[in-house]
Formats: sequence, C-alpha cells, structure tokens
Amino acid sequence: MLPTIIYICVGLLLLGVAPLPYGYYMLLRLVACGVFALASFIAHQKKHAALPWVYGLLAILFNPFFPVYLTKELWMYMDIGAALLLLFTSKTIIKNEPKSLVQSSPTTLTKGALAGSDYEHAIPVNTVEQEYAWIETNHPNAIRTTQEVLSGRDGLVDVLVIELPDGSTRKVYFDITGIFAKYVADLKASK
Repeated sequence: MLPTIIYICVGLLLLGVAPLPYGYYMLLRLVACGVFALASFIAHQKKHAALPWVYGLLAILFNPFFPVYLTKELWMYMDIGAALLLLFTSKTIIKNEPKSLVQSSPTTLTKGALAGSDYEHAIPVNTVEQEYAWIETNHPNAIRTTQEVLSGRDGLVDVLVIELPDGSTRKVYFDITGIFAKYVADLKASK
C-alpha cells in the first residue's frame, strides 16, 4: 500500500505544475505533507542520515496548516523537485523489512554477512518457524535440503543446508539452545 501512496503523491506533485483550481493545491499540500512526514518517520526508523531531515523539511514546506507562500513559478520547481526526490528515494522507504512470525523477537531480524555463517555467528531463535522465516526473508526461493544439530561449548546449533536459486548451497547456523531449554523445562514440568 505504501508504494501506491508514494506514486499517487508523485503524480499529484507533477500534476501540480498545471494551472488548476486553488482547492487542488490545498489537497496537494495535505497529501504531500502527510506522505513526506511518513517518509521522514520511516527513514528515521531505518537510520538514514539525511533523508529524515530532507523529508521533514518538505513536510513543513507543503503543510496546509501554516502555508508557505511562494510564487507559482517557484512552486512549479518545488513540485517537480519534490516529486523526483520522492520517486528516486522511494526504494529506501518502501523496501520491506524482514518478516517475522514472532514480531517481538529480535532474532529474526539478525542480518549481515556473518549472520548464521558459522557456529560463532549462529542466529538465536525460539522456534523452528523463526528459522524458516529468517531463511525466507534473507534467501527468498531457497530450498531447505538437509538439517543437522550440533553440540558445542555454548549450546546447541541447528545447521540447515539450503540450495539457492542459482544452484549454490549455503549452511545457515541457528542457535537453538533456548528451544532445547524450553523443551527440557516442559518435560520436567509434565512429570
């Protein structure tokens, strides 16, 4: 839904170059202010350095409550510039976050080149579903081929071998110590 809103805003900004009734420009201000405020918030959440400030300034410029009065010619340049900026930076805003079956768990958000690459960088999970969600998020269309549980000095690691779409394989290490501890606690509680 967010990409649609962004593209509608871009279209409205570009259409704003044409001589239209005053009501259209009030609607444009309302929509653009809202989209830029939302984009600023999302860019801040994704820890971008400059984008939150740029989007924030555009939200202030387009705000309908305390209007900034510029000449029609200057507004034309502002509309085109804002539309192009929004269009070219929209990928950073609409890029999907990793999916998580358990939203409160930070373990499914573990990313980076080393995440899951070996025993030391095993990704801690609380459920098998989190393992599968991590693989789906970070390696879409990968196929799980084999699975092996290893024991080490720090706990248990589940090693999944996946086949990537290009035919290569990769081992992904998940720290399942928490799963095993919960299983043992449940077993003791049932006795």
